[in-house]
Parts: sequence; structure tokens; C-alpha cells
Amino acid sequence: MYHNQIELCGNVGKVEIFDETSGKNPFARVSLATNKRYEKSNGEVVERPQWHTLMFFGNHINFVKGKVAVGKPLSIIGELDYREWQTKEGEKRISIQINVRKAFLVESWKAEVAKEMEAVESEAARKERIRAELAQHR
Repeated sequence: MYHNQIELCGNVGKVEIFDETSGKNPFARVSLATNKRYEKSNGEVVERPQWHTLMFFGNHINFVKGKVAVGKPLSIIGELDYREWQTKEGEKRISIQINVRKAFLVESWKAEVAKEMEAVESEAARKERIRAELAQHR
């Protein structure tokens, strides 16, 4: 079975709330920054932000109004939504947004990531130590 699901953790950028206007249902639009990190062939590590557009509907708008603010770490589960539209000049455009189904503020997100990285590094060091001990006994 295939399903359209995406999970992101990042920092909140812009927050916009659109209450009922011109007959449309209310919604909130939030930008979320994640980091893309990669290593160039010369060994230089490059990190650049990736911006995502999150859409909140229904009761999720209250969560955005009460809890979400610029700079706060946020974790979401949602689905990708591709929209096609035309500019005033008639040019075809495609935009991608994420319709949020679940959202969580992660107050200690950075601390938890650092803790996970320490655990991964400790595990790697443990494995290396075991390899060295096994090599000595050969």
C-alpha cells in the first residue's frame, strides 16, 4: 500500500493566519526551515536551509495561534500537495505545500538531536574499540 506522508523537524519561519475571508475556510500558512548538509569533493561541509510551506486547517489553526512562533522548533506529519496555477501573464506554475495532519512543538529538539549524535558517535567509538581488540587477538 502506498500513502503520501512526510515528516519534518525544523525551525519556524513566517507565520500567517487567514481567518474566514471571501467565503474561504480559515487556514494558517507557516514556513519551516530544515537544513540540508552535504560534503563537497574537497571535504568542505556545506549546510544550507531548505524552506517548506506548511498548511494548517480546522482545529490545527488554534494550535498555530496559541503555540507556534518564529524560531521555535516544530515537528510535523503531513502530506505533500501539488498545486498548479497560472500567473496574471498566463504562465503555468506549480507549488508544493504540506498539509499538516499532526504537529508538535519540540522545545528541547536541539538538545535531543545533540544527545542522539553523541549516542551515535559513542556507538561508533565502541565498535571501533571492539574491532581493535579483535585485531589484537588475531
